[in-house]
Amino acid sequence: MSNVVILIGSHTLRKSVSQYIEKKIESALNDKGINTLTLTVKSNPTQSELQKLITEKIIIVISPVYIDAPPSGLLKTMKDTYTLYDSIKTSLDDNKRYIFGISNCGFYEPIHTRCVLNIIEQFGRKIGRVYSGGIGIGCGQLLTSFNTVPIIDSYLKGPVEKSINELINHIEKLYKEEEPKAQGTNKFVNFRISKLIYKIITYFYWYSLGRKNGLKLKDFYYCPYGR
Repeated sequence: MSNVVILIGSHTLRKSVSQYIEKKIESALNDKGINTLTLTVKSNPTQSELQKLITEKIIIVISPVYIDAPPSGLLKTMKDTYTLYDSIKTSLDDNKRYIFGISNCGFYEPIHTRCVLNIIEQFGRKIGRVYSGGIGIGCGQLLTSFNTVPIIDSYLKGPVEKSINELINHIEKLYKEEEPKAQGTNKFVNFRISKLIYKIITYFYWYSLGRKNGLKLKDFYYCPYGR
């Protein structure tokens, strides 16, 4: 049987949200008897690995939002994959192949992931794949937070975890050919938290991170190019 290939578009892997999502999907699919292969743009995929993005039945692209687009490394990997696809497409069989997208952002509103999901969808179409749906996640950084407080953690993450589990179940059905139709819609989800509370949390997070890196309070408001 083929592998489900997971491509991580984040350059930051240690404790990253993209890696958290990848590990969750990988574990769930492996428990269902489905083999997975994880590739990262940080490791600069080889030609044979890029070919798997073209030939394997199902691929999942997981990417954060950098301003309003995927990281440059992911765009480069997409370009390299398409170049390879263009050179070997005449030798490929007619079997249907599918692509899923997952994107998270630091904004409260998950709709900010729409551009990234659209890019993933168009990439899939360019390499002959059916876009089978995606998830856009707002407040993404919270996925790796509150793990030490199980009740709060499960409550806050509930809608997001549910959407990821639904996507995993859909992938299983497509993989085992139990699902005749490919779901092609995006779902935008958030955490059970108000925008005000999330704003306060993020302020504390960035200020704390800045202080650890030697910044002073005034440095957060420095505008070298004007206001």
